[in-house]
Amino acid sequence: MKKTIAALTALLLFALIFICAVPAGAKTSLVTPYSLSDGIEKLRSQFEYGKVGNMDYRYFTPCNEQKDTGSYPLVVFCHGIKEGYNEGEQINRHYFANWSSLEYQRRFAAGGAYILMPRSPQDNGNWWASSTTPMVKAIIDDFVKHHNVDTSRIYIGGFSIGGRAAYQLVDAYPNFFAAAIVMSPYTTATAAETSVLAKIPVWFFGCNTDTMVNYTISYKAVWDEIVKKSEHPEACRFTTFTRTVDPDGNVISNNHETWHALTCEMHTPDGKDWPYCSTVDGTGKPVTFAKDEGVISWLNTCERAAPSSSSEGRARANVFTKILTFFRRIISLFTGLFR
Repeated sequence: MKKTIAALTALLLFALIFICAVPAGAKTSLVTPYSLSDGIEKLRSQFEYGKVGNMDYRYFTPCNEQKDTGSYPLVVFCHGIKEGYNEGEQINRHYFANWSSLEYQRRFAAGGAYILMPRSPQDNGNWWASSTTPMVKAIIDDFVKHHNVDTSRIYIGGFSIGGRAAYQLVDAYPNFFAAAIVMSPYTTATAAETSVLAKIPVWFFGCNTDTMVNYTISYKAVWDEIVKKSEHPEACRFTTFTRTVDPDGNVISNNHETWHALTCEMHTPDGKDWPYCSTVDGTGKPVTFAKDEGVISWLNTCERAAPSSSSEGRARANVFTKILTFFRRIISLFTGLFR
């Protein structure tokens, strides 16, 4: 009993010292979102509405911004074709809201991340045309202005026709995004776009039996061009599918919807590896994923260097983030034991 009391006292003293050492701006008030087990509708309900100019969007906030002065990554997803006719459709047509779950938010090194999904005005037949590129950038800039975003960790993703939006944004604003995720892009990339993409880590998704897009021309050839030019091929990823399935294991006949694997973090709901796919890095080396690893753990390694920040300062910030993440997991473990 005395040993137990002594251990608890030591733990409390250590915690007190740690808390006193937390610098201004540290993350202290994470919002506890819904879990995956609460269902996709609950997760979708966490996304709020926003609008800048003629383009609206939905977004998820990981923290209590009234109390939390820390910063969090921002993940931007551009939707596919026919998913922008109605407001909110870009959230309701798939499972990207999974990334707002408690389980996936905890996987971010910062303890959480903002998720932003702009809506292309497709009622005007505007399938992420080049005119939408500055509109999306205006939304991101406005969002950064009003939220606690870590500007060294802004990530862009696009699926199907949204892949074109991702290409255009990276090309138009080089040195802005820390990484790009391109899933079954419904277009090929230009030489100029691949040159800019080669400067950042890229994760490419494509199915070699896709009936909507030519795998060899739009997927494999673009990937080969990117890694040939890449400044860090070991940080790039290419996941090739032989067929596509939804989270329930139902086969999708067009073999185009590779993004289901991303929305489930490369694992099936029962924790198994996502089926019918394999992943390699830019050097051709196979990549596998542990139980709690996937696209988010990869994003944690992707950071855009801020010109005004010293490498020593960034290193200290990374160490501090890891310590905070460790303590959150310990607290979560104890909370689960006493529920």
